[in-house]
Amino acid sequence: MNIMNSIADFLKKPQTILFIIGLFFVFTIGGIVTYNSAALLREGDYIFNAVNKKHSLGQYKPDDLVELAELGAPGKHIRITAYSRLKSLMESAADDGVNLKILSAYRSYREQQSLHAYYETNYEGADRFSAEAGHSEHQLGAAIDFGSADQNTNLRQSFANTAEGLWLSDNAWRYGFVLSYPDGKEDVTGYMYEPWHFRFIGVEASDRFRTSGLSLIEYLNLAPQYFDKESLRGELIQVRGSVEVYFVTGNGYKRHIPSPEVFYSYRNEWDRIIFVDPDTSNEIPETKLIRLNADEKVFFTNEDGVKSWISSADEFNKSGYDWGSVSLVNKTEFDFYKIVEDEAAGLNQESSSSANGMNVSSESVLLEVPFAAQAPFGNWEDPRQQNGCEEASAIMAMKWVNRDTILPLDSAMNSIIEISEYEQRVYGEYRDTSAADTISRIFNDHFEYYKVRLAKNIRAKDIIRELKSGNLVVVPANGQKLKNPFFTLPGPIEHMLVIIGYDSKTGEFITNDPGTRHGKNFRYKSQVLEDALQDYPTGFHEPIENINKVMIVVER
Repeated sequence: MNIMNSIADFLKKPQTILFIIGLFFVFTIGGIVTYNSAALLREGDYIFNAVNKKHSLGQYKPDDLVELAELGAPGKHIRITAYSRLKSLMESAADDGVNLKILSAYRSYREQQSLHAYYETNYEGADRFSAEAGHSEHQLGAAIDFGSADQNTNLRQSFANTAEGLWLSDNAWRYGFVLSYPDGKEDVTGYMYEPWHFRFIGVEASDRFRTSGLSLIEYLNLAPQYFDKESLRGELIQVRGSVEVYFVTGNGYKRHIPSPEVFYSYRNEWDRIIFVDPDTSNEIPETKLIRLNADEKVFFTNEDGVKSWISSADEFNKSGYDWGSVSLVNKTEFDFYKIVEDEAAGLNQESSSSANGMNVSSESVLLEVPFAAQAPFGNWEDPRQQNGCEEASAIMAMKWVNRDTILPLDSAMNSIIEISEYEQRVYGEYRDTSAADTISRIFNDHFEYYKVRLAKNIRAKDIIRELKSGNLVVVPANGQKLKNPFFTLPGPIEHMLVIIGYDSKTGEFITNDPGTRHGKNFRYKSQVLEDALQDYPTGFHEPIENINKVMIVVER
């Protein structure tokens, strides 16, 4: 109690802030921290990752952080998965007359390293309230330290008895946030009671957690085994370390959700996914049988996005299928799968209707282009990388021109920085670069490559035609209209990406989108991408007065 009071008083002093900032720079500049690759989070698994004195995150940094300025905490960030729930929590508290403050949210490895070093140097028992770098829940981007307008209770155990603390105790779980370090559990959690520290684990999990009788660290260690297959009916599940999401039907079968569009068409939310261990998932039989609502026809689906009609009940029964395994699906999911019987007829019809004898949509094409995100190591705080989509796109294109299929992360990052600094030095600007200036400044001047041209007033069919001609296409777009689920909301208005292929079966463009580390071979529906096409002026968020749909065509 005395320790926390002393810390709270100390943190109010202006000189403390200056000292910590200075200490942060000392640690940042002073050396390189060894990175333990074994500590890497598995993709899609952060919500249930156990983080304490035994479980390390290494130097992990989330790549989908959202600033909390709208919630009264400028400069603070949280994972996008938790943002909408946090916003709802804050709004509900305000409606109830409770004025919550956000004191701390995401904290980087280096920030935690500096703070912990300071506390260890100046306070006894620092390990009871301060985590070592790599061992803090704040580094996950999923933890919040709440406070109130009364500075005397912030970061103190007396916060529990304030209106804010009582409201959180009663209601935070409804929004997916749970108390990490409860009273009387220090021997289990390793940390003293912190009634202000809440962590997001998702609405479904928080509901189960509050009745489990466990501390959070105990629950997280057991979470994959905490659900049996019967309790998962009607839920969305995902195996730890996998990217595949399934819906468990009322009859106890799991059905694969094949795309983000299908996922959202059911008004699903990512934070409602329950992570399970492989054994639990394997106990649930998978169904590939679907039926459109109000239609009696049953179809078998496969991994290639194709559905085939099972023409009779006799054929169904002879195949050994279970009628209870047939899933009713909506039109979005039904239309995702192409009907195999229609494929040949469709191709013949398209070919015969082509005015110039060249069918641009009956065949698929995919160019081999190495991928690089514009922030290869997730350092989105570097403005050269934050605004590096044009540079990253040009780098990928030039690798393709030179038939080089290898693009190491460090090489990509160094090239992005090099080009940005070249643009700043020569042209006085590197952030937003129009399509025309991307050609002249980056391709022509920097790379000294000239087999690049600008095409105006384009549509999706023009992009497909260039791809089929063996050319690579780079396009400027309104990133918000792309609705990429991996973009930090609301997404960039000025964005550039590489189109490397087209899938005629699904009607999707295949892209290397540098705006996310998940951008390799990322697919966009052709209409979505065409609608998003939009050139922008060189500068920094300059007004876009006209919608000009253009593309950069790279030949070799």
